[in-house]
Amino acid sequence: DKDGNFNENNSSTISIPNTSYLIGIRAHDIDGDGIKEIFLPMNDTSNTWKVLIYKSNDGKSYKDSSSKFIINNTNKMPPFVGNNPLVISDIDGNGKLDLFIKNKSFGIRWEWNGVAFVRNNCTNFTKPTFNTSKFSFCSGDTLKLSITNVSKGDTLKWYFGTKSDITNVSNKTFTDSTKLFVTRTDSLGCVVSSDTVSLVKYAIPAAPLLSRDTANNLIANVTGINWYKDGTLITDTTQKIKPSTGGSYTAKTTQNGCISTFSVPYYYLVTDVINLSANEFIKLAPNPFSNQLNFDFAVKGYQRLNMEVFDMASGARLARKENLTAGMPIYLGQLSPGNYLIKVTSNDNKVSYQFKMVKL
Repeated sequence: DKDGNFNENNSSTISIPNTSYLIGIRAHDIDGDGIKEIFLPMNDTSNTWKVLIYKSNDGKSYKDSSSKFIINNTNKMPPFVGNNPLVISDIDGNGKLDLFIKNKSFGIRWEWNGVAFVRNNCTNFTKPTFNTSKFSFCSGDTLKLSITNVSKGDTLKWYFGTKSDITNVSNKTFTDSTKLFVTRTDSLGCVVSSDTVSLVKYAIPAAPLLSRDTANNLIANVTGINWYKDGTLITDTTQKIKPSTGGSYTAKTTQNGCISTFSVPYYYLVTDVINLSANEFIKLAPNPFSNQLNFDFAVKGYQRLNMEVFDMASGARLARKENLTAGMPIYLGQLSPGNYLIKVTSNDNKVSYQFKMVKL
């Protein structure tokens, strides 16, 4: 009747489209005008949930109001009776009253003058999902993470180390190692946290060191090697290789997904120039040469040797190179074309050999 109470003597009637689908009935003055609205939740055969709202005009007759909420939801909607309270409140703070029907298994909400959304209770609210499962990166790089299952009305908060970002961003970029998790809150207040992940920043590994053993193998001092000959990647990836052709060999190492810079070039000579013993040698090549000589050796007890260049005609010393390591290129572009004597010695002069070389 006019005061919003139901009166069994009232002759008012309401025309319901199909009473066989009626689930429950409830009354509440949702618009605050002193007259209660009647809510008739229904479910038709197409699983379309409808809440028909009727309002009194004159206390005697009821008519279908202009506000109807049609909710598509395959879950069963709880009836408006018993322990399923009807809550009228501005839940999302947008200035409009919300109709909120809630029980242990479901939480369904309509906004006055328009549908807001339909959602199951918090037990079905999924945790935030990251866009990747790889949480490591290299020094100098960054890692950009985003949440892939954000719905309209969700609020995201990021917590990393002792810091946080509660500005509701869906992605963040990280530059350092840290532990991280993200909380997701929907407009009904349901909160769920992501898994806690560890972000790891790895240092760029040092460039490999190359050497040659007495069996003429070229060896890197670390694993995870990619070999290059004259600047071109080759198929060998083991720590120790035995080249079949001469050339300038370099290598990179990959550790924890991070790639080093190139090693110092090692010029590998296949043909011996001077064999000191079965396992020892000193090599200079090519002969004749243009601007660069490639120097290689394996002499027991010596890691470094010296080199002097003399003019064959005058005997004058034209160049001296000290503390040369095996595999080093020697640049002699300053010499004029002609014949030269190259002397290789150790600091203690126990190793001393001469080569006759021609510069083109």
